[in-house]
Amino acid sequence: MEMTTNPQDAVPESLAAAPSVEKSSESLPVLKFGLPTDEELPALARLYAANLPLSEVEAQEMLEKLIRLRERIQVARANGQVLGFVTVEPNGPVRGTAFLRHLVVKPEYRRRGVGASLLKQAYGMALGMPRKSLLLRVDPSDEGVVTFVRKAGFMTVGALSSKKSGKLKLLMSHEL
Repeated sequence: MEMTTNPQDAVPESLAAAPSVEKSSESLPVLKFGLPTDEELPALARLYAANLPLSEVEAQEMLEKLIRLRERIQVARANGQVLGFVTVEPNGPVRGTAFLRHLVVKPEYRRRGVGASLLKQAYGMALGMPRKSLLLRVDPSDEGVVTFVRKAGFMTVGALSSKKSGKLKLLMSHEL
């Protein structure tokens, strides 16, 4: 199923108004959302890995994870091109929460509203799950991301250490 974005559909005011960020003057085409195709899954894994130093094994593991999450992924497309994706799982690290695990946007489409639209998609996905809030983890040193999700209405509810890296992550939540 593919759908066109409508920012006012079933989202709270904090998410209805896209976070105020400096946007590119270049206009963005209409975004369409849907599940990933078989052909898109490897491209999504590469997009995720683009900003991370991942080994071949880690990149393959990411592809396998996306294949398992396939039904929980929404891909943002414009003119047939993938601009980003979001994944939401029904069981977060805190009981009664949905978990936004990935929100990835191609670098050339950042700060143009794609991330905000994907965040709205994530909220809509979480509304379809019997959960009370949508949770995400973010690196506290990534001030741009922290500001972005705070402007969208997420609040810091705690901190935890990453199992893989041991780095501190903020746990942020948005009520559904």
